[in-house]
Amino acid sequence: DGWAVGWDGTIIHWNGTEWSTAASPTTKPLYSVFMVNTTDGWAVGIDGTIIRWNGTQWSNVTCPTTNYLESVFMTSASDGWAVGGSGNIIHWNGTEWSSVTSPTKSWLLSISMVSADDGWAVGYDGAIIRWNGKGWVPEFPAIILMPLLISLTLFASTLARTALKKREDQLPSKRTAQTT
Repeated sequence: DGWAVGWDGTIIHWNGTEWSTAASPTTKPLYSVFMVNTTDGWAVGIDGTIIRWNGTQWSNVTCPTTNYLESVFMTSASDGWAVGGSGNIIHWNGTEWSSVTSPTKSWLLSISMVSADDGWAVGYDGAIIRWNGKGWVPEFPAIILMPLLISLTLFASTLARTALKKREDQLPSKRTAQTT
């Protein structure tokens, strides 16, 4: 059993043998789908579009934002997240979606949750944020820090060479022994 979503609200379903088109309540592009089980699923897309599968049909759901939603991930039927444009993050509490404070304004492209208390979202400009069970916090990947680490290493290396050179200059000069 599988689902895929796309442009113009397209929804297709794999029943184990073949793909078929499912009726969609929207004509807006959909970017992500997540199935909790065969009777509970979510899809998100442009302009804050959220739709839900109830085992029989897809229906529109009220969204607290009009920003694009790029990715959705559910940890259970009563806990889920969606992310998108301008660092937008929304949370499902089993009853409704609500906006959550984001530590970034970067466009978030994907979210993955390990559990209800641990998850990650990533986006443009190297944005990586983590849910720690209490709030979303920025993470700093090595790739962003790499230029700084290289600069510090080169600076330290230059300082070390300069100090060594000064030390060598202070040592008595070597004389070549001559025999007659």
